[in-house]
Amino acid sequence: MISLHLRPPLRLLRLPLRLQLLIGLAVLTVLVSFGAGLEVEKFERSYLLSLVTSESQQKLQLLMFASIDDIISEDQPRIETTMSKVARNDAALISLLITNESGRTIYEWNRGKAVPKALVFQQEVAFDGERFGTFAAGWDISDLEPKIYRHALIVGGSVGLICFLLSAVIFVLIHRMTVLPINRIVQRLDDFRRGIH
Repeated sequence: MISLHLRPPLRLLRLPLRLQLLIGLAVLTVLVSFGAGLEVEKFERSYLLSLVTSESQQKLQLLMFASIDDIISEDQPRIETTMSKVARNDAALISLLITNESGRTIYEWNRGKAVPKALVFQQEVAFDGERFGTFAAGWDISDLEPKIYRHALIVGGSVGLICFLLSAVIFVLIHRMTVLPINRIVQRLDDFRRGIH
């Protein structure tokens, strides 16, 4: 008959209480920093996107109002002159499209480069309640992503640093108020067991 000799299950490494406390606080700090970074990234993404959307819509309004007379009269040379100046001064602008009320293209321009992310807005050109066509413009927002990640990293790192400092203070307080007295009690119990009074 074969007898199986089973060893007791491996116990976790018995670390001193202060190291367990330190590891716990370090893990908590990392988790809080990571969570804060994710939350900041979500908040930044929605905030910056709404900011860029609002700014782009205002630019579209200004462009449309600046050229409404030319659009109504379908003065292509003046529209081309105005829009080429706008395209030179706004590096984020990637496309422009102006059509008349029947849908015929009056002016069309694009930067000729593919962009991973863009915001495109379209608005009707109307004057005194009468529709004269549409004005559409697109802006490149692909440089927004690195800004969001950089800001999230900075905030996550800042939160991590603050949590680390708070953890260090908490560690010192807990160590002095609980770990040291417990260690003294354990030491005295060991002394009693060995006969040292």
